[in-house]
Amino acid sequence: METIITYIKCIESGSRPKGGVGTDGEIPSLGAEHLNDEGGFDFSKLKKVSRDFYSKQKRGIINISDILLVKDGATTGKVSYVGEDFIYKEASINEHLFRIQTKKNLVLLFI
Repeated sequence: METIITYIKCIESGSRPKGGVGTDGEIPSLGAEHLNDEGGFDFSKLKKVSRDFYSKQKRGIINISDILLVKDGATTGKVSYVGEDFIYKEASINEHLFRIQTKKNLVLLFI
């Protein structure tokens, strides 16, 4: 008999408001361009969504211990980890990223 172990709790993509995002919102909205080659982040060209849009989002909200994965385009497969040192308390992703949430403490076992 085989035992199947599921490590992923949730996988989802995010969204952007109609008309796109700019720099005048309050909440960071990350896309593929914000993931760097070292598994971290590049916030030099940060885009933001309004607090109103963010509060209505049902998916794509970033949490500590999430894994972000580029799902399409030239950098498909690029990955970054949202650690305890992530500088934003509130942030979301757009439709070009997947947010992968693992079962509790799983990520720490593989680091």
